[in-house]
Amino acid sequence: MVRLDPTGRANGRGAYVCRDLECITNAVVRGTLGRALETTLPATLRDELAGAIPDLNVQGGARGQE
Repeated sequence: MVRLDPTGRANGRGAYVCRDLECITNAVVRGTLGRALETTLPATLRDELAGAIPDLNVQGGARGQE
């Protein structure tokens, strides 16, 4: 299962993707995100990540400690 973790604290395998729509699109379309996670990505993932961009402004940095 692939899901967004804006806190960076979830257990399991993860990959960082910048908070820019073009970066997210490239990571999904070019397959770099799927290779990093070593799994097949759902077809709807790009839209889910793109829709979450405003929600990614989490205080404290990617790991909540910065």
